[in-house]
Amino acid sequence: PAAPSRPLSALRAAMRREPFLGRLLFADLMQGFAGGALASMLAFYALALGVGERASLIFLCFFVSGIVFVPLWIRASYRLGKARTIGLASLVSIPLVGLLALAPHGNLVAVCAAFAAFGSTMGVWIFLMRSILADLVAREEAIVGAPRAGLVFGLFVMTQKAGAGIATGVCFWILDLMGFRPGGEIAPSHAVAIVALAVGPAALGHAVMAWVTLTWRGDAPNDDGGAALRAPPASAAGAGHGGAGPGV
Repeated sequence: PAAPSRPLSALRAAMRREPFLGRLLFADLMQGFAGGALASMLAFYALALGVGERASLIFLCFFVSGIVFVPLWIRASYRLGKARTIGLASLVSIPLVGLLALAPHGNLVAVCAAFAAFGSTMGVWIFLMRSILADLVAREEAIVGAPRAGLVFGLFVMTQKAGAGIATGVCFWILDLMGFRPGGEIAPSHAVAIVALAVGPAALGHAVMAWVTLTWRGDAPNDDGGAALRAPPASAAGAGHGGAGPGV
C-alpha cells in the first residue's frame, strides 16, 4: 500500500506535474465569486429593474435554461473536447451577461429572457469541469499509486464556496460604502452599482475560465464521449515514482 502523505504536499506535487490543475482551481474560485455576487445581488437587482416581486421567477428561468441546454453542450464536447467546450461556452456567456445589464426597466419578460439566455451556458463548466477533474485525478492516482479523489474534489468544493462567500462580503461592503440601505426606493446611482455588482463578476469569471480552458493543450476529443486527456510527459510520469515516493 502507498505511504500516507500530507495533503498540502500531495497537492503541490500534483500541480507541479499538471499545472493546469492550479489554473483550473483559480478559474473555479472566480466562478464561485461570480455566482456568489449574482446570487447575493439578485433580489436587489430585481428591485433596481422594477421587477422585485418576481425575483424567484427570474432565478427559476436561469436554472431551467441551464438544465435544458446541458445535454446539447455535452454533445458538443464529444467533438470539441471538454475544456474547449467550456471555453466556448464561457466566450458565449460574456455577451449574454450584457443582456442582464441592458434589460429594460419594468419589463419582466425581457428580464426573464435575459436570464434564460445567460443560464443556457450555466451547466457547462459545472458538469464538464468535474469530468475533467475526474480524468486528472485518475491520471494522478495512476502516477503516484495513491487515492487523490477526495483531496482534489474537496479542495474544489471548498474553493468555490470560498469564492461565493468572499463575493457576498465584498458586494455588501461596497453597497454599505455607497450608503445603500434596503427598503424603499432605490436611488439611480445605487441601481447602477447593484447591476454592476451582479453582472460584472460574471463577465470576469467567464473570461478567466475561457482563458484557462482554451489555452490548455491537454484536451483531446475522441469518439466515445467526452474527451481523452493527452498523455503526460514521460518526466511527469516518472516524477510520481521517483525519490519522493508513491505517497507524494
